[in-house]
Amino acid sequence: MNRLEQELAGSRSQLRRRDAHEKIRLGGLVVTAGLRDADPDLILGALAVLADALDVQDQRTLETMRAIGRRFAREESLANQVN
Repeated sequence: MNRLEQELAGSRSQLRRRDAHEKIRLGGLVVTAGLRDADPDLILGALAVLADALDVQDQRTLETMRAIGRRFAREESLANQVN
């Protein structure tokens, strides 16, 4: 394998690692939300509805959603520290 092929292979490997890390992180959000055992079609459908809603929501609604998410994550983190 020449140097260019090695660099390309290394770049692909790095992209795969980043992609895997992102998927693990997003899966963790599903678990944190309490949806570990939910039907995957339900989760995907809910996310699709959310994606559509994000296109039309006002900034105040988006900030409210973010605040709820931050609070939920904080509470989950505290619960994990106690256990």
